[in-house]
Amino acid sequence: MAAFTTTQVRAAGLAPASTDRAGFPGDVVLDFELDGAKLTVAATDTVDMFDLPAYAGVIVKAAAITVVRAGTATGTVDIQIAGTDVTGLTGWATDAAAGTKLVKLATAANTTVNTASATAIALQQNTAGLGNGKIRVRLFCTLLEAQSATPV
Repeated sequence: MAAFTTTQVRAAGLAPASTDRAGFPGDVVLDFELDGAKLTVAATDTVDMFDLPAYAGVIVKAAAITVVRAGTATGTVDIQIAGTDVTGLTGWATDAAAGTKLVKLATAANTTVNTASATAIALQQNTAGLGNGKIRVRLFCTLLEAQSATPV
């Protein structure tokens, strides 16, 4: 199982969502596009799509995935926070016909608050690799931030 960091995703020519593009803190929509033609994603691989820094948190409310180009047969993807699947945001078919749009609500395991270390929101490819597939992901979230303990 490979665990692709946002640095590796950028090196492959993809643009992950990151705190430099999101309104922080507050409600945000995180956009991410995963292209199997640019990054080889095998079954059980994870791909970080958003870095969540130390002393920050996130509440994922819902997600929408559009299949731009169908991937390998029986391929599915889950959305994870800090390595845990978000309940309700699992089993997205990456082998659906191009143009298929899927929308789901997060129902549990959809929050995390970091302390001294950073974590990520990621996609995990399940059952089969992505192949040449391409998916567009939109996450509807609230980002949380702790004030710095260091006086200015």
